[in-house]
Amino acid sequence: MNLSNAKINLLKAENALRIAKITLTNAMGIINAAEYEIKDELAYRPYEVSLEEALQNAYKNRPDLLSTLKKKEGLEKTIDLNKKGYLPVLSGSAAYGYYGDTGNDLVMDKEWSVGVTLTFPLFTGLSTKYQVDEAKANLDVFKANEDLLMQKVYLQVESAYLSLKEAAERISAGKIIVKQAEETVELAKGRYSAGVGSSIEITDAMITLNNAKMTYITALSDYSVAQANLEKAMGAGAQK
Repeated sequence: MNLSNAKINLLKAENALRIAKITLTNAMGIINAAEYEIKDELAYRPYEVSLEEALQNAYKNRPDLLSTLKKKEGLEKTIDLNKKGYLPVLSGSAAYGYYGDTGNDLVMDKEWSVGVTLTFPLFTGLSTKYQVDEAKANLDVFKANEDLLMQKVYLQVESAYLSLKEAAERISAGKIIVKQAEETVELAKGRYSAGVGSSIEITDAMITLNNAKMTYITALSDYSVAQANLEKAMGAGAQK
């Protein structure tokens, strides 16, 4: 019965692998991809980053945050530009010519004329006010959306960071459990060789060892996923 259950689990695992490959190929945007093997490098490499550093990286590199910042700057400049409608307009003019008896070139003199005009926008005050008020309202809405985005980024980074730390702790514990399970198997084999144990004891110890290895492998996989999620939350891809 154990062999039959193992075969069923193997079939499920193989089917899950095929579905995962299809999902990966679709994510890469490849149609009719040739057969390929996924390189297995499930190893624990500590990812050294603090929560504060992760948040600073996210605030500095996240494309959505950078886009929001640029849009906010644009709205602030729009307000400044609209406010200029309140200010008077100063304009100047200059001309150069001759004056005198047009019949006699000898008595004609040169002449410069310079003028300055100050125009007050008396009839555009309300229009300018409405434009400024509208730009300010848009900026207020945008700032509210920016705050929501900042909270979202903080949540994503912190969640991924905590998942990474939790997986790292499970990896450390998993190593100890696997080692203990291996020692239990060796002890069961020794008892069986000495005639004081049974094959059932060895089988139980082997099952415990396999379960311990699966727990350890799951922790390694979860760590890799958490690291990828943290790098995504930090906008790591945007740095390249």
